[in-house]
Amino acid sequence: MTRYGTPYFVSRAAAERYYGDCEPHGTAAEVVARKLKAREIYIGPPKTEPHQRLAIIDNGTRYAIEEG
Repeated sequence: MTRYGTPYFVSRAAAERYYGDCEPHGTAAEVVARKLKAREIYIGPPKTEPHQRLAIIDNGTRYAIEEG
């Protein structure tokens, strides 16, 4: 099985937990807002192909795509 991490997060709160230790780059909420605006991260599941399935990784914060 192959697993690919994605920049798709389960929720905004999950993204803020993931980026919680971002100082000196700002609060987690500020970092997430900047990354969302820049389209570096996304909220919600990514699209998958029929042969792929989603998994949740990084302590329940982020989606991964699994194949095989």
